[in-house]
Amino acid sequence: MFGKLTLNQTIGFALLMLIGLSACGVNDDDTELTRQPTQEELEAVGEEAQPIIEDELAKEDARSAIRFPCTLYDKKAASALLSAELEAPAFAHEIRSSNNIDTGTSYSWQSEACSWSNWGDGASLYIWVSRPDDFEDGRVLCHGIYDEDTTEALFGGDSKWVFLKSFAWAKLLVCRDDGLFFVEIHDGPADEAAAKGIAMEIADRVAAAL
Repeated sequence: MFGKLTLNQTIGFALLMLIGLSACGVNDDDTELTRQPTQEELEAVGEEAQPIIEDELAKEDARSAIRFPCTLYDKKAASALLSAELEAPAFAHEIRSSNNIDTGTSYSWQSEACSWSNWGDGASLYIWVSRPDDFEDGRVLCHGIYDEDTTEALFGGDSKWVFLKSFAWAKLLVCRDDGLFFVEIHDGPADEAAAKGIAMEIADRVAAAL
C-alpha cells in the first residue's frame, strides 16, 4: 500500500525495455517481427531494475519517516515494542468509513496512517489518526467507540479495547475532542494484559502528539 506508485513506474520502465527487446528485426516486407525475450535478457532487465527499485523504496521510507504518525516510532523502536523485526514505517493518507446496520447510516472521514510490518511472520503495528478537519463537519465523531458497551475513559477521552486471543490481534480506539485514533496490533502478544500494555503505551504517545 505504500510506495506502490514508484514501484509500478519502475516495473513499467522494465517492461518498456522488454518491449524494446522484443521488437528486434524486420522481414523482407518491413513488417515488424516480435519474439519472446530470452531468460538471460529477462535476468539482465531484472538486475538493472533492482537498484532503481531499492533506491526509490529507500526514498519512500525517508518520506514516510517524517510524516505523522510515522514520526512516533522509528524502525528500531517499533521492533522493540512487538519483539519482532519490523520494516521501516510506511505512511498513507486513507479514507475510513463506519456503517450502522440498525439505522442504515454510513459515515466516512479522512485519516493519516502509518504501518510497521514484518511480511514474513505477520507481526504488524498500525496507527490511524484523524483530527477535526478530517471530518465533514469539522468536529470529531467517535465512530466505533459506542457501538458496544465497552467504553472507558482514557487519555482525556473515551476509548474501547478489543482483543482476539486466537489471532493475537488487538485494537485500542480513543476519541477526544481534538482527535480520533486507532492503535492496532497484528500477531502481537497472545497475553491480553501484555498486548493492552503495548497498545496503551503507543496510545499515550499518540495522545500527547495531538
